[in-house]
Amino acid sequence: MSEDKKQEQLYFVFDVSGRKIHEFTGDHVIVHRNSIDAYQEKLKREEERELDQRGDYIQFVLEPNKALKDLTIHQRRYLMELMPYVQYGDNPLRMVDENGEIHRITNKHLSDIWSIHSVDVTKLMNKFVEKGFFKKIKDPDDSRKANYISTGLYFGKGNLYQPSQYTTKLFQNKLKEVIQEIKKIEKRKSRRKNTDRKQTAALGMIHAVLPFFHYQTYYLVKNPNENICRGDESVLEALQRNPKALKHISKAELCRLSNVTDNRTIDYYFKVLMEAGAIMLQHTKGKTRYKIHPDLMFRRDGNGIDPYTEFVREEFRQHD
Repeated sequence: MSEDKKQEQLYFVFDVSGRKIHEFTGDHVIVHRNSIDAYQEKLKREEERELDQRGDYIQFVLEPNKALKDLTIHQRRYLMELMPYVQYGDNPLRMVDENGEIHRITNKHLSDIWSIHSVDVTKLMNKFVEKGFFKKIKDPDDSRKANYISTGLYFGKGNLYQPSQYTTKLFQNKLKEVIQEIKKIEKRKSRRKNTDRKQTAALGMIHAVLPFFHYQTYYLVKNPNENICRGDESVLEALQRNPKALKHISKAELCRLSNVTDNRTIDYYFKVLMEAGAIMLQHTKGKTRYKIHPDLMFRRDGNGIDPYTEFVREEFRQHD
């Protein structure tokens, strides 16, 4: 047997923290050398997630959400308002009240969260269950009430039903902040006359555009999964080399994917999202480009403190 062949069959021994050792105990595992890099990379990613200041996030599976063409913008809005309450695994939606007590969310809570009648809550949640967003279970404390668990088919916290598919992370803390800002805008505008538009409907656009969020640049595009960088090239270098690399989404396309019928309503919703700090609009030469805050959406591993992401954050901070 050749020396190269012998080396291919070498094994190293690691303890549970990933350190190489030379003596065996019950706490040790054997790892093939071909698995060492992947194992240490896994530990690195876990450490970065723990240090990520953005907090917990929901993973949205892109293709199933992209296929949801029959949802109205208002139904998408109600769905987004549930995301801060999604829990890990098979735990039902939960909320913390003003006294710090934790409650499993029931239809009564949803009526308060959405500010709609209980009959409409039942219809809406039945639709969400039928769509496969949630599974309905009986409340363990009162079987007459229902609780809801994310199925992981379209979105989930932690493990997903189809983990190999492309996903977008939606950070719960930033989403809560955006929701609160939009409700402030709505309250302020409701004092004026002739304001019949509900600003919270703009939240529905966040769900509609999730599948079009480019994983490197944070723009809304038709090629969100395309790697625009060559080798060790930075994002800025890639854009300088090929300014046409991104296939930006037009206003007409935003209308189609969100089921909003006119450009003026799209403009209004994005203006609300911009005022809430969720999105940046860039107008040049009669064209509009849409960029999402990386503390709201993100797609790569890591804690989001790379130079390009910090640059985008600073762009948003200029409007604080």
